[in-house]
Amino acid sequence: MLTAHHILLDGWSMPLLMKDLLVLYATRGEAAQLPAARPYRDYLAWLARQDRENTLRAWDTALAGVEPTLLAPALVRPALPDTGFGRSAFELSATETAALTAFAAAAEVTVNTVLQAAWCVVVAGITDRHDVVFGVTVSGRPPQLDGVDEMVGLFVNTIPVRVRFDSATTVSRLLTELQAEQAALLEHHYLGLAEVQGVAGGSELFDSLVVYESYPVDADGLRQAGSAIDGLLVTGVRSVDYTHYPVTVRAELGAGLRVEVLYRGDTVAESAAQALTQRLRGMLGEFVTAPQRSVVAVRNGVATDVLTQVRYWRTALAGLPDELTLPMDRPRSAVPSDAGARVGFEIGVHLHDGLRRLAETRNTSMFVVAHAAFTVLLARLSGPADIAIGTTVRTETASATDGFGNMVVLRTE
Repeated sequence: MLTAHHILLDGWSMPLLMKDLLVLYATRGEAAQLPAARPYRDYLAWLARQDRENTLRAWDTALAGVEPTLLAPALVRPALPDTGFGRSAFELSATETAALTAFAAAAEVTVNTVLQAAWCVVVAGITDRHDVVFGVTVSGRPPQLDGVDEMVGLFVNTIPVRVRFDSATTVSRLLTELQAEQAALLEHHYLGLAEVQGVAGGSELFDSLVVYESYPVDADGLRQAGSAIDGLLVTGVRSVDYTHYPVTVRAELGAGLRVEVLYRGDTVAESAAQALTQRLRGMLGEFVTAPQRSVVAVRNGVATDVLTQVRYWRTALAGLPDELTLPMDRPRSAVPSDAGARVGFEIGVHLHDGLRRLAETRNTSMFVVAHAAFTVLLARLSGPADIAIGTTVRTETASATDGFGNMVVLRTE
């Protein structure tokens, strides 16, 4: 296992470093056998020659009027936060990948652009935005510097990608505009993210990242090279990398397009990550089959999932007080507890009949009447007239033992 911090080298550098290690292994550490490499200081000298004022103006224009796009607050948080990372993935078949590649070629854009546009629409649908920002990683290797592809070091950079659309924007037009805007910023990719975000006011512009891995990992070549060395066999090559962002989309194009949604276990629930994965896969399919469809229609046409439900309930319960202050006969514990108790009572026949008649006159059920009475009691005891209470409901998937399978919240104002 080889581990490295990004302050030393980036993902592009790893296969280069591995090849050098194999050569040194084969030659018993004879460094003279290594190919000549351009020194990293040449890149630093190139960096110093760039027109930073011009670059700052370019980013200022690109990000004028932008507002941060934060995805995590709109997702489901884990019931039991975890300090680790999770992943949810899908891989397109060879046929699906060929169709996606042909679609990108016909639109005169890259597969990377299609992926970014699809992620934009996914994020837009969850956050209800038409002006979206997310991060992408770029190689940071200037083509003007001869031999830069063979240099080992830190070149990679993270930049914001801003995507805007309106009701008239089609998928095809979105792709064309996105690629054109990114091409215009290509020579300004060297500027650090902190400085780029400083141009836009200094706040964090995004909390999701798209990583399209296109650096040269010649796994077959490494295996062949290893097989030629006595006593060493390279059976496989795999990289593991995480970021600090709540959600990172990582894609790699081979015989099939493999896409992973990496997520932080302390911020994003597994169900939310799986829904994101399914939405992204579905969006790629929508792009290929209906490129002239409006982006708004594609955004709004996603199937109902856990993210749809979360958005509904957050809207329905917006503005509620954080808690109800009820009379207590003892101080409230500072530590939350799930210990409970039950108080029961019976109602007489006459009251029961009266409640039933009241329900019938209101075209409702005694269940609703009982909940209404309970909310009035809570309002009188606590003060606020805006009350929400939870109740279990029977569902088709309920178990035979409890008869209930879900919980809903009833709100009265």
